[in-house]
Amino acid sequence: MTSKPRVLVIYTGGTIGMINNERGRMAPAPGKLEKFIRSDPHLHNDEYMQSTFGSIPNSSLIISHAQRNRHIIYKVKEYEQLLDSSNLTTKDWIHMANDIKNNYEEYDGFVVLHGTDTLDYTASALSFMLENLKKPVVVTGAQIPIFEPRSDGAENMIQAIIIAGCYDIPEVTVLFGRKLIRGNRTVKISSERLEAFTSPNCPPLADFNIFIDGNYQPPNYAITREEFQVFDKLNSNVCLLKFYPAITSEVISAVLRHPMEGAVIEAYGAGNIPSNQDITNASPEECYESRCHFGVCYAMSSRNSHSSL
Repeated sequence: MTSKPRVLVIYTGGTIGMINNERGRMAPAPGKLEKFIRSDPHLHNDEYMQSTFGSIPNSSLIISHAQRNRHIIYKVKEYEQLLDSSNLTTKDWIHMANDIKNNYEEYDGFVVLHGTDTLDYTASALSFMLENLKKPVVVTGAQIPIFEPRSDGAENMIQAIIIAGCYDIPEVTVLFGRKLIRGNRTVKISSERLEAFTSPNCPPLADFNIFIDGNYQPPNYAITREEFQVFDKLNSNVCLLKFYPAITSEVISAVLRHPMEGAVIEAYGAGNIPSNQDITNASPEECYESRCHFGVCYAMSSRNSHSSL
């Protein structure tokens, strides 16, 4: 990290920057988030900025991390079309990944502000798309808009910027509910609690108490000297096939029909699927047949959060 760490905050949309519109519904408010940030001394120390970093462009913001006696300079890049994360597609993931790539040399870390509906999907996708990553990428958001008195938005954002600017955690993570968790191990567990995400079978990388407590151990794949790059050859013809009692062979056949090119099979417990004849006639035999004809690839997962396959 440099003596003046720089962080790019990519604001894609989500509850964190929404307001109630005239119909009483939550809606994006373009331009309002950064205006609010500049007015909040916890999110931006304007006096310190002007007196110490007068040469920094006016678009920059600054927050302090007292425990490490560091001041983090950051900039907010707001998307022209703010996303409702429930409308997210692979094109949006490519957009985010390319924004990180295009600004990779200029910043020490990155924060992605995101809606909570698909935040865990995005964190997982980016963790595989951002190959040979050597800088922190922290995905966060809020359950309550940042403009509300009880919002968790400001706290999540500040903590995410601190991790991105002051800590050497070169992977995609999720910061939410005072915990830092691995991006591709994250699942959403609540639409009402402020601790909306967890990571079964993988302990938090850090806990935010009076001090930031953690013992970060990078995964083996994170140790690389290869050049950072973005993998953007994403395929939308991939489905999630969830097994449940009373599922029929017709349902399985319909899901795996051409042009499907990949499927994640969500089975029971340790990987079990129904053994009755009509189901086994459709799967796995039909899976193998489909793979031969259409090139379909399969992966197995468990519906149990604390199981491993």
